[in-house]
Amino acid sequence: MAVTAPANTASQKVCIRIGLVHKGQTGRYYNALCELFERTA
Repeated sequence: MAVTAPANTASQKVCIRIGLVHKGQTGRYYNALCELFERTA
């Protein structure tokens, strides 16, 4: 699992490259809106 800042497209590309799937935005972490990435089983 990973979260990135919405504007951090470089980190989002890394997440996708290592096999994480974008699950949308969440406000559950760091008291901020983040992009959520998870690895599916």
